[in-house]
Amino acid sequence: MPEAVTVWMVELSPGLAAQERRGTLSLQPDVIAFVASDGSEDLRIPVARVRKARRLRGSPVLVVAHEAGGRAVRTAFYFAQPPPLEDFRGEATEQPSPLGFRKSSRRRARRQNIGYLGTWNRQLKADIEEWEHAIRDAVRDRS
Repeated sequence: MPEAVTVWMVELSPGLAAQERRGTLSLQPDVIAFVASDGSEDLRIPVARVRKARRLRGSPVLVVAHEAGGRAVRTAFYFAQPPPLEDFRGEATEQPSPLGFRKSSRRRARRQNIGYLGTWNRQLKADIEEWEHAIRDAVRDRS
C-alpha cells in the first residue's frame, strides 16, 4: 500500500463550484480516506463502491469514480496544488505590454496552467501511478 500523501481534493459533480480542499489521502484495506487539513468533513470512499480509478495523463491528478448516496460521483485528487482559476471566471487582469496595457487572455492562462501541471506530473508520475494501481488492486481483491 502506498504511503499517506498530502493532496488537494476536488469534487467533480455537475452544478458544484470547483473548490479544492487540502488534506491527507491514505489507502486502508476497505476504504480510501481523505482527512481535510482545515477540519472540515473528511471523505471516506469504501473500496467496494469504487467503479474506476485513473491518472489523468500529463497531469498530477488521480480521478476516482465511485457511488455515494445512490448516484455516481467523481472525485479528483491533485498531488500538487491546483492552479488558480481566476482567468477562467472572467476576472481577467491587465498586464503591461510594449504597446500599452492588455488583458491577459484565457488561452495564455490555460497554457500556463498546463505547463504548471505538466511540470508537477513529471515529478510525481511514479507516485500517482502507484496510487492508481493500489486502488485498482484493492477494488479487484474486493470483487
